[in-house]
Amino acid sequence: MAEGKNRSRGDPAPNRLIKEASPYLRQHAYDPVDWYPWGDEAFFRAREEDRPIFLSIGYATCHWCHVMQKESFSDPEVGRFLNENFVCIKLDREERPDLDQYYMDACIAFTGRGGWPLSLFLTPEGVPFFATSFIPRTRMAGSYGIFEVLAAIAAYWKEHHDDALALARDISANIAHARDHACTGPLPADAADTVYNHLVSIHDSRNGGFGPPPRFPMFPVHLFLLRYGTVLRRTGPIRLSCQTLLSMARGGVYDQLGGGFHRYATDERWLVPHFEKMLYDQALAALAYSEAFSLTGNAALGRVARGCMKYICRNLQAPGGGFYAGEDADSGGGEGLFYVWTRDEIESLLSPEEKEIASLVFSLDGEESPGPAGIRNSRKAGVLSLSRQPPEAARILGMAAGDVERVLETLKEKLLSARNKKPHPPRDTLVLADWNGLAISALSVTSRALGDTEFLAAARRAAELVLGPLRSPDGGIYHRWTAGDVAIPGMSADYASMTMGLLDLFLASREPRFLSAAIDFEEYHFQNFWDKEKGGYFRTREDQRDVPVRQKDFLDNSIPSSNSLSFSALVRLHILTGDDSYLGRAGQIAGYYPPLVRQYPSSCTMFLAGHLVAEGQSGTVVVTGDETDPLYVRMLEVLDRNYTPFVLPVAQGREHGAGEICRLLPWCAIFAGENRAPRAHVCLGKSCQNPRTDAGSLESFLKGYMPGKQ
Repeated sequence: MAEGKNRSRGDPAPNRLIKEASPYLRQHAYDPVDWYPWGDEAFFRAREEDRPIFLSIGYATCHWCHVMQKESFSDPEVGRFLNENFVCIKLDREERPDLDQYYMDACIAFTGRGGWPLSLFLTPEGVPFFATSFIPRTRMAGSYGIFEVLAAIAAYWKEHHDDALALARDISANIAHARDHACTGPLPADAADTVYNHLVSIHDSRNGGFGPPPRFPMFPVHLFLLRYGTVLRRTGPIRLSCQTLLSMARGGVYDQLGGGFHRYATDERWLVPHFEKMLYDQALAALAYSEAFSLTGNAALGRVARGCMKYICRNLQAPGGGFYAGEDADSGGGEGLFYVWTRDEIESLLSPEEKEIASLVFSLDGEESPGPAGIRNSRKAGVLSLSRQPPEAARILGMAAGDVERVLETLKEKLLSARNKKPHPPRDTLVLADWNGLAISALSVTSRALGDTEFLAAARRAAELVLGPLRSPDGGIYHRWTAGDVAIPGMSADYASMTMGLLDLFLASREPRFLSAAIDFEEYHFQNFWDKEKGGYFRTREDQRDVPVRQKDFLDNSIPSSNSLSFSALVRLHILTGDDSYLGRAGQIAGYYPPLVRQYPSSCTMFLAGHLVAEGQSGTVVVTGDETDPLYVRMLEVLDRNYTPFVLPVAQGREHGAGEICRLLPWCAIFAGENRAPRAHVCLGKSCQNPRTDAGSLESFLKGYMPGKQ
């Protein structure tokens, strides 16, 4: 159910959306607009009456969606005009990302840009003949007001009906052509160099980040940079990534008290965020920061990874074991009010020692901290950012770094406790298979990198939801769960993300059942979404009839594309199982990327992060022996503490799951008969080295391991 305001007896009667499970749709259940949910009923009426359709697409935590509702959809006059001239449909983009992407492409074709809320005008067959995004209540900044737009579209449909239909046909053809990517052959040897050089050219060397503000974190970029630097044995790409990761972590775009990233920063210094928090951002952030921490040993990077995962476990955990989609930007009547402070508010809560340390460590919206002598702008509200790292504050104060850290933890708990007394941002209580797949992956990787069993337990709980209530009768998965209700057949992104998550959970938990489930999901994905003629995964199944055009996604946006995620999963399945069919599928996906790397280099980074694993001398380390032997446990701990995406650990004990491991990974049968002390078998490429018989030699190998190019 949606988290939001309670309704009173004086409210108007609800519309059809009151029966929907989506929090976003239920937010509009009391609009004076005669909303339909997406479905046959609305299209039947449009065809019967030959009316155009007004389609509004948004999501529960979208600030500008709330603004358009407050300004326009709550206005009886706007509702009356819409009801008299259009069949009105509300769509939650999170429930139907396949439809959202098609109509977003239409908006970009019409206006050159996209964003939510999406506002589209469709023929009764669902094909757009005009599209835009946010429409203001009255004319402003060169944008027409909603009455002007609605009146013009209604008149155009009546007076130029055939032209509207012809325009819709042209737009639909253009959208289909734009995403009809061709498989062109092998990836050029310099593809990764091309992308790296592009990123260098748009990198902000002072503040970190890529491109002008508003500035998005672009977490998959960092997975690429870290692996590119590792494979080529160059420090430049790793420094480039870490500088940006640390800059983001210091800014207000990262919640300095509660952990987790806001959606994006409005400025170049990462100080002032757009305040919504999304599950997928936390997952992708934790993957990037965990990998950077494991590679560099920088504790600040590990703290951010931990903060993101603690945030989702504390704030987004659903009763069924999965994770909610996100938290709103708005609360208490405005955007970001939950997160802003004045210095007077902060000082009133802290002891003299805490105030002194806080004045050195934190700033509000990046104002220069005056230090212990005084505080500026005591009544100006702002977002907390980090102006100094704790060790630097300790040097200034002449204190031990550990003492400063302890005081900081205490004062942050005080501030967090006070903040939690404010009206809390509502949560979007959809549990989505694709975003939960990313969360399972991030929790599993972070648990290994940081040695935190709490995160591994949370990943298991989320996986149990997917493998239980979210499972469909035919062996697939549903896309959406909320309050026990499942709906919407899974899409390509659901299978790609969940395969990735279950693979990482297998590597972290050592439980073969998660590898078995990952293999099953990949097989289902292949049977129902694979293009049997050209290769690559379609966004939707062949029997999905309500999407105007069946398309494939290759380019990363705020979330990596399903084909880039699938490529990485296929590479790892090949490394683990030795099954060449996985490598064949991965090769066909890679064949689409040569022109995309040239045209959209920064949108291909998740694919290239996986390609570097395929290209590097990747492999497995199989630990055999008695599971109760301390050396066996120690070897697995060493593999986790020295986490690297290029080495996949497999636990093959004598008792638990040994037979299942051999069934799933037949090549491991050569180790099955061992009755020796624990050993670590390092297998890179197509050959295995002499086994390591002590944890120290295994750790030395991992610390010195440089994958390089095969």
